[in-house]
Amino acid sequence: MGSFVELGLDPVPLFEIVQRANMAKLGPDGKPILRASDNKVMKPEGWLPPEPELEAEVRRQLEAKR
Repeated sequence: MGSFVELGLDPVPLFEIVQRANMAKLGPDGKPILRASDNKVMKPEGWLPPEPELEAEVRRQLEAKR
């Protein structure tokens, strides 16, 4: 959290982006999609990683500070 403050970033939108990506790993029943062999949480078809959106949000926040 301190790193966000030092960089002048609002962490709330960043956490929301990650939370959305994590919640997208839930099935229609609201439970994690698990691989039967080892119970690893699986990403459903069409799942998108949060990194591109995180990068865009950080850039947006930094630009707004200029």
